[in-house]
Amino acid sequence: MACRLFDNVAAILILCAAVWVIGERLWNSRAGLIAVFVTGTLPLLYGLSRWYLVEYPLTAAVAVAIVLLLASRDLEDGRRVVLFGITCGFGLLLKVSFPVFVALPFAYTLWRSKHRAHALLTAAVPCLLVALLWYLVNGRRTIQNAIEAGYGESAIVQGSDALLYLQRILHNGISVYYGVAALVAAIVVAIRKLRALTSLALVSLWAAPFVVFLFGGNKDIRYVAPLLPAFALGLGFLFDTAVGSRDWPLALILAFPLISMLMVSFGRFPAVGYARSYDPVDWPQQAILHTICDNPVFKPGERKLLMLGTDRGSFNANNFELAAVREHLPLAVGTTAHEKDMGVLLRAVDASSFFICKEGGEPESTFFNQHFGEIVDHVRHSGLFEELHPSRKLPDGGTAHVFRRVTR
Repeated sequence: MACRLFDNVAAILILCAAVWVIGERLWNSRAGLIAVFVTGTLPLLYGLSRWYLVEYPLTAAVAVAIVLLLASRDLEDGRRVVLFGITCGFGLLLKVSFPVFVALPFAYTLWRSKHRAHALLTAAVPCLLVALLWYLVNGRRTIQNAIEAGYGESAIVQGSDALLYLQRILHNGISVYYGVAALVAAIVVAIRKLRALTSLALVSLWAAPFVVFLFGGNKDIRYVAPLLPAFALGLGFLFDTAVGSRDWPLALILAFPLISMLMVSFGRFPAVGYARSYDPVDWPQQAILHTICDNPVFKPGERKLLMLGTDRGSFNANNFELAAVREHLPLAVGTTAHEKDMGVLLRAVDASSFFICKEGGEPESTFFNQHFGEIVDHVRHSGLFEELHPSRKLPDGGTAHVFRRVTR
């Protein structure tokens, strides 16, 4: 976890530097600085910077790719085109959706290039060298999973109402304050300098894939994070143009987002989607795993399967697996959360050496672990498992139960 958060710190610095460079190249250093401030105070972005998720590093990678496109002088600078290709390769290793975020800016830059075929080849080769080997092994499953997550059955969890999604983006993504401020600033700029709005072409292309997410199945707003620097840059330009050379109106405009971020971060304001205060309460995953691994059923060099029967935000297979990796414990971790076939679930549970579930506290999702009660009942009464004592009380008020497969 610490390594992942360190990655996020590096991504914050890279993203801020990239946003400033883009703003300075497109307009001026002041617009770039405002865009950096906006980037740092958008609820979705400062919220995700504290989560163990790939979206923030992905956002930084997209911003770096846009910087390299701008620096390539319409793809005429071969060195920067190569760096763009390498960045795209690493972006693909972060997430298969990376091309969605850079496709239109790249197509626009390619259309302006005088040597399109050569530029395309110069970008494609390093990209393939970085990412192709991994995708040859994992590409099919990765793409299937991406399609399923975006449009398949699992996407139902997030709903499909486009209007509700826009409300989430407004409230939890960019904030109502920035949404209204962007509209007012755009009107002011349109009245004063209508032609100036044409300089928003590149960031508009960058933000355009929002339509894909608006009409996609999965409505988790974190997937649009790589588009938000485009919004921040547009707002940086609009604020810079609307207030002119005066600094005090700008300071007043930007004071509230900063105060809001600090208040949310320190628990004075309620959580805003992914943006929330730090919770110092520890969950006992490590203690539970050490209790299991101190068990005499383990032999030297042996690796056993642990099955998680609960799937909640702070108690699921992912954070148990992270704890097992961090502590170098000989456990493979599986979950009952996504399988709907009861027969398949029973065979998987019976093949495991340990089963962990949580009862009470935060209830199970209605979409996942649909056979939760039946599986727990089977583990308790099948005679194949015995419960290890004592059970553990959890921060949400629930109780963790650990079962060991009986050896015969």
